[in-house]
Amino acid sequence: MKLLPSRVSSKESITVLVCGNAEGLAMCPLVIVPGKTERCLQAYDHSKGPIQAQWTYQEKGYMTEKILVDWFNNIFLHTVLTGFNHLMSLFLDQWADHIHRHAMST
Repeated sequence: MKLLPSRVSSKESITVLVCGNAEGLAMCPLVIVPGKTERCLQAYDHSKGPIQAQWTYQEKGYMTEKILVDWFNNIFLHTVLTGFNHLMSLFLDQWADHIHRHAMST
């Protein structure tokens, strides 16, 4: 387990979304930290986090439908359409939230 240096309690959790394919190509990871405003992102040393990671926040550091849809539209689709020249499938392991069909049809 690798610790991410921060100025927050060690009992708080963060969520990291990683995505890759069978060829070993990986997308930029998404790191979700707990907090209510963008200011909470300053508590983390981004240089010691995952390389080229996208950082965001949520009150408890959890993945939400809004965060997933933003990631899907801005990271996943952009990467697939510009960098991966193959068909892709997206599997969400242990996804606890519900995604409405209209959210992913953009």
